[in-house]
Amino acid sequence: MLTFLTSTKPFTGYAGKIQQNAIRSWLAIHPDAEVIVYGDGEGVSDACGEIGVRHVPDVSCSPSGIPYFNGIVEHARIHARHDVQCYLNGDILMTEEVIKAIELVEFPRYLIIGQRIDLAEGVELDATTRNWKADILEFANNRKARLHEPTGMDYFIFPRGMWEGLPPLVIGRVGYDGALVAFCLRNKISLINATLAFPAFYQFHDY
Repeated sequence: MLTFLTSTKPFTGYAGKIQQNAIRSWLAIHPDAEVIVYGDGEGVSDACGEIGVRHVPDVSCSPSGIPYFNGIVEHARIHARHDVQCYLNGDILMTEEVIKAIELVEFPRYLIIGQRIDLAEGVELDATTRNWKADILEFANNRKARLHEPTGMDYFIFPRGMWEGLPPLVIGRVGYDGALVAFCLRNKISLINATLAFPAFYQFHDY
């Protein structure tokens, strides 16, 4: 099974809504899916309590207060229930297709990455229902959903304890996703492009 790891923005306004949508989609992929949310932003603790997921407010952070990827995965190495883990952004919707893809992997060490599908502004998708495939096809036909170019990665799936030796890396900053890929290449860790194996939907929001 799978443990989802994330560090979210404050759970206020529209950002709070899409982050709740995302977390609920992760929980819906399997009855035993686990979600751990890191950081102490506004409203995070209350939202985690409402949704019913684990909240870890204290995690190793950079001087600017942004969590280190290293701190998150080290905590998950020790405390997560599942050996397969996925760090992803808090605005990404997932479907049960991700489990089917992971079950096909036979490498002892690997990193699964892929391109996301961008939903247009104002488009809402319920990825927890069986109708999402028909909905996304309709969105694509109406130019309200498109495959993002391979210029950024929003999810990373890997086995427990794979990141030993990774230099300190701040999440969400320019190039951090490429740095994870570079670490894998240097350490002969298998890279898997899962763009065509399962969808990851980005919910539009401003920055």
